[in-house]
Amino acid sequence: TLVIWGGEFGRTPMFQGKGATAGRDHHMRAFSMWLAGGGIKG
Repeated sequence: TLVIWGGEFGRTPMFQGKGATAGRDHHMRAFSMWLAGGGIKG
């Protein structure tokens, strides 16, 4: 079994803003993928 999950957008590598409003913006050329699975026999 192979499980694949992907998001439609990524985040910038640096924080933007100051104080309580600081955060990371969307990055149009990056996205996240997650893969998990067991071994395959044969």
